[in-house]
Amino acid sequence: MVAWAARAYDGTDTSAWSKTCYLVIDLTPPTTTALISSTDYPQDGEPHGGMGEPGTFTLDARGDRDVIGFMYFNSSGDRRWVYLDQPGGTTTVTYVPQDPTPAFEVATIDLAGNEGVSTFYEFLVNF
Repeated sequence: MVAWAARAYDGTDTSAWSKTCYLVIDLTPPTTTALISSTDYPQDGEPHGGMGEPGTFTLDARGDRDVIGFMYFNSSGDRRWVYLDQPGGTTTVTYVPQDPTPAFEVATIDLAGNEGVSTFYEFLVNF
């Protein structure tokens, strides 16, 4: 941890010290994995929707206040980031499957930008 405070001096007067500021260096990624669900493309072994048809997916940080967002990948390798309204919460994203057996990959992200372990959500798509 690094701490500092500051004050101003104009050659005549000196201000009071500021409140102490702290910087914590966080190199530890989140340990919680994302919980992923979708009513459009459930993991039930049956094909749903269709290639190119968007689906809504809920990403859940399971209440872990160290998680402030998610990074997700589609089957073509595109990365997208989404941030939570509150740490540990849930969010909804739209994902468009491009093949009949897509793997939607989601990693948790903490405030320092550390990426947690990925969760794979595999489902079937009508083609």
